[in-house]
Amino acid sequence: MRAAISDQLGASVSTLFTEVDDKPLASASLAQVHRATTRTGKDVVVKVLRPDAREVVRADLESLSQLADWVDANTPAWPPQSAAH
Repeated sequence: MRAAISDQLGASVSTLFTEVDDKPLASASLAQVHRATTRTGKDVVVKVLRPDAREVVRADLESLSQLADWVDANTPAWPPQSAAH
């Protein structure tokens, strides 16, 4: 986690923060959120992207694109205006 913070913020954790909690406040498929204290004493949260986040998003978008192509090819055409009524 500390290496990811350094990579994503462009400086070492010890340069940026006096404290970073190793236990995440929250964790999801693309990122984790950690408590930290800046060098000026301000309490903050740091969102750390998972290393594979970009690949996960790319794969999800590719799957959605394939699904949209399939729906387009396998459903009858309908006028978009009719959906609003």
